Amino acid sequence: MLINASISKCWQAVPFHRIAAALLACLLAASAWFSSVSLAQEFPNRPLRIIVPYPPGGSVDALGRIVANGLSKSLGQPVIVQNHPGASGNIGGKMLVDAKPDGYTLMVSATPLVINPSFRDNTPFDVLNNMIGVTLLARQSFVLVVHPSVKATTVSELISLAKSDPKLLTYGSHSAGGGTHIAGELFNTLAGTKILHVPYSGQGPASVNLLGGVNSMMFDSPSTAIPQIKAGKLRGLATTGAQRAPLILNGELPTISETKGFEEYSVLAWQGISAPAGVPKDILNKLSAAINAHVRSSEVTGILNNAGFEVVGTTSDEFQAIIKKELEMFKEVVKKSGAKLE
Repeated sequence: MLINASISKCWQAVPFHRIAAALLACLLAASAWFSSVSLAQEFPNRPLRIIVPYPPGGSVDALGRIVANGLSKSLGQPVIVQNHPGASGNIGGKMLVDAKPDGYTLMVSATPLVINPSFRDNTPFDVLNNMIGVTLLARQSFVLVVHPSVKATTVSELISLAKSDPKLLTYGSHSAGGGTHIAGELFNTLAGTKILHVPYSGQGPASVNLLGGVNSMMFDSPSTAIPQIKAGKLRGLATTGAQRAPLILNGELPTISETKGFEEYSVLAWQGISAPAGVPKDILNKLSAAINAHVRSSEVTGILNNAGFEVVGTTSDEFQAIIKKELEMFKEVVKKSGAKLE
């Protein structure tokens, strides 16, 4: 009785409008929670789509179709892949951020997503605030390769050669503003060299001119670099990750970061899945779990490993933290190097 009387006195001491406000807040919070749980339980109940912001046939497109196949089986709904190339991925990115944040529209994101804002002031969306990472699927190091005519067998010898004659060496890239470009600019910045950048409109033309001796070197993809190294047509000097890459020539090549003064050097090509900002957390978790389970399967892991990719598979929060870190890093690289989109 004493307890009940005390409680009664407490309620009488609190103004009614405050009690009503507190009850309303509780009801709204409960309603939102039940709505979120209900939405996640029902998801998905119709087809999904995956935007690929690059042309068909490339590695980003291939991975998008692998993910679509796995998601379709796991979630029991069709998953449609749509290619919307152009503007270094910005056309597809704009379509993603304009989509309803309900988990039904996704995009295969890649390294240029975090490089573009460093070169362009007019990017049509904010990478951090207009979209959210679902999972980082896979990543790989680039391979620093030189034409056999270049008199260098180590990174240190290459730097000495570049400093002996600033006009002697050139490096090709797959595209201006892409990963193979930024890898070269970070190299120049740390080495204090001015190796001339020669951009191309794709991996094919860049490789042809390197093999022909038109350019001296390139930070190339493993899929094209490894066969040429094995054939003796190019010389591999190092990989661009923070640790040695066991999937590239069994980890025999050193990393650039093993060279004095390059301890912080790390540039990786990666691919992930992104969604519009605002997708409910429960749906993000459901998507990342389903996608990660598929890419970690022995079949898909084997395919990606053969292409030189290390399978990762992260949570949404982990991927978002990586995106934030790389946006800051590449902004600093571009600022210090003075790199431009030729």
